[in-house]
This record gives sequence, C-alpha cells and structure tokens, in this order.
Amino acid sequence: MKHLTLLIITSFLCVSAAFSQNVKWIEGRQLTIEGRAGTEQFHDYDRLPAYAREAARKEVWTLSENSAGLNIRFSTDSDTLHVRWVLRSVCKMPHMTDCAMNGIDLYAYDEENMRWRWAGIKLSWDGKNTGIMLQGITKKMRNYMLYLPLYTSVDSVFVGVNNDAQIQKFVRKNNKKPIVHYGTSIVQGASASRAGMCSTAQIGRAFDTEVINLGFSGNARMEEIIGKVMTQIDALCYIVDCNSNMTTEMIAERTVPFVKQLRETRKNVPIILVERTLAANAWLKAEIKQKINEGNMELKKSYQQLLSEGFENIYYVSEKDLTAESSEHTIDGDHYTDIGFTIYSQYMINFMIIRLLS
Repeated sequence: MKHLTLLIITSFLCVSAAFSQNVKWIEGRQLTIEGRAGTEQFHDYDRLPAYAREAARKEVWTLSENSAGLNIRFSTDSDTLHVRWVLRSVCKMPHMTDCAMNGIDLYAYDEENMRWRWAGIKLSWDGKNTGIMLQGITKKMRNYMLYLPLYTSVDSVFVGVNNDAQIQKFVRKNNKKPIVHYGTSIVQGASASRAGMCSTAQIGRAFDTEVINLGFSGNARMEEIIGKVMTQIDALCYIVDCNSNMTTEMIAERTVPFVKQLRETRKNVPIILVERTLAANAWLKAEIKQKINEGNMELKKSYQQLLSEGFENIYYVSEKDLTAESSEHTIDGDHYTDIGFTIYSQYMINFMIIRLLS
C-alpha cells in the first residue's frame, strides 16, 4: 500500500512538473490593468491612488484595496489559458458568492459578433490559487480580460499561456474616455454572482471603455478626497450614486458642494446624480419607504438648486426608472442580484447613449 501511495504521488509530481514546464507565466503588471484611479498606486491592485492613503478615512482606504472593477487585458493565441493569483485575505459574506468575492472571471472578445462574451471562471478556496481557466481554444490571436475579485485585495495575478504562444498587452483602438462611477456597496458589486456581472463591468463592456469603480461598501459619503481623485480623471462622465450610505441631512449638506468641487476642475464633464432605489419590500414598510423617499427628495432639491445657479451638463436619474418597480432584483431587499445589475446597467447605458452620446 505504501509503495502504491508513493507511486501515485510520484506520478502526480511528474505530471505537474511536465504541466508547469509547458506554461509561461506573465505577471498582470506586464499586461494592461484597467479600472484604477490614476497610475501611482500603493499596491498594484489598489483602486485609489497612493496620495489618497493619508487623506481618506481608514474604512474607505481599506475598501479601496479591494480590486472591484479592475480587469487585466491582454491578447494571446494560446489554446489554453491558466491563471494564478494570491489574495491578501479571503472574504466571506452570506449574501455573496465566493465566485464574486474571491474568484477570477474571464471574458473574450468575439470579433465576428463584435462584443465581449463570457469565457470562464476560476474560484478561490484558500487565497492562493492556480488552475486552467480555459482550454481547447481554437488557436488564433484574441483579446481577453480577467475581472478581479470584488471584495478582496489582490496581492498578485499571473496569466499562463503555452510556451510557444504569443501574449501581449491589450492595445485600445479607440480614444474613449473612462467612466467614473462613485457609490455604495451596490456599485462595488454586492451581490453579483461573479465579478463580470457588476454594473461597472456591464457598462464597460457595452461601451468598450474603461470604467473606474469607486464603490465603497457602506462608505460612499460624497467626501472631498474622493472628489479630488475624480477630478484628476478626464472622464466621459461622473456617476454619483451615494444616497444609500448618507442620511437625509448629509445629502442636503454635501451634494451641492461635491458637485461644485467636480465642476471647479472639470468644467464640461457630465455629472449624473442617481437616487437610491427603494428596498424591494418597501411597499410593506412605510417607515423605510418614507426614509428613502426623503433622501431622494433632498437629492432632487440639490439638483434643482444647481440648475437654478446655472450649472450645465448635470443629469438626474430617478429610482423608479432604475428598477421599473421590480421586486425580483435583489438578494436581501437592497443588494442586487444579476437581474438587478442588468436592469440597472441597461438603464444607465441607454441613459448615457441618449443624453451624452447622441
């Protein structure tokens, strides 16, 4: 029995060695990383720039170390794709999947149909993971992107391809400006089933442009440091969706100054203010419904004040438009399932096409 066990282990090691010898690994930093605010990060897969580390509240900075919305883009003709990634910590939450919190989500560009399509996923079990994402691919040069985990901090990511394969940075052929999306846990990605289903990912694929995810779970409060970070980005638009994390008083006090901060530096970048959607069961809970409606009313007042003061290129999205009064779009009443994210994303995509791009 001992000899059999030894033989099995030896065979496994030989196969593993042969397997690894046929793979060349490329660190994500050598490829194209999109979704970061700025280029000077404290860690490679942080979302906020290093200069914000001292100014941001501790909770905001810690959340900014989560790789939500980040993706690694590359082109390769390898017929097999491997991935190896290490997390600084493994996140567990009852209302989200391990796929979304800790896993890697792969998309490939379908040139024939001219769109990004889902291609594979790799899950995380212990924070240190290696495996095949996709194999048996027809050998030709394609564009890929790896969406990184939504609620954990990534230490390193490596893409593995066949030794005889080509792999290179993704080269963007268009000059589209990025979209900056600032908001709450929903913007960060709670509770998408996998990273590619959150709103910033869906919007990014629809416009084939970079989207910078500034979603900070429970901590989106229209703070000056985030406004400063946003103004450093010459964006297609700024989406501000913070009501869920702010009291009615905070909304009344901070909305106008925050928008004015953005407008002071970026005179013409469109700003989209987004109401908080009602909890799916708010029709049964009068107190909750009233609280949410009061916050939305204050946001609308701030919007009207900005218009009355002559500010232009400021837009407003009502909560009724976002959910179409659906009651099937959340996992817990507030956080979106993939259905909720698709409803939200499709509305925002159409909104931007009609108002910003027509």
